Amino acid sequence: MEKSYDLKQLEELSSGSNEFVLEIVKVFLAEVPKQLKNIKVSFNENNFDELTRIAHKLKPSIDLLGINALTKDIRVIEGYSKNGANINELSNIIVNVHTVLNKTTEELKSDFKL
Repeated sequence: MEKSYDLKQLEELSSGSNEFVLEIVKVFLAEVPKQLKNIKVSFNENNFDELTRIAHKLKPSIDLLGINALTKDIRVIEGYSKNGANINELSNIIVNVHTVLNKTTEELKSDFKL
């Protein structure tokens, strides 16, 4: 089964430090559930400024952990939420982001035995 993430970029950045990679993974696992909850709350409350901020904050993590299925989606969320545009499509993209990030967190927990 193909992983939802690719740590190649993170491993290059770490210069071979497994401790660094582990620390980044731990921070990701600690922060993503909070950010997913905040995305849902912000969307439901039509707080598009907060939604933009959260999407912007998630972008580097998604890129660094090679979660390629979300590279475009997180940028679309950021763009749409800046304008409060395409609400139905935005809702669908948010559902996909939740699904993929939940899958990724489970895979990382399993792979890193956390």
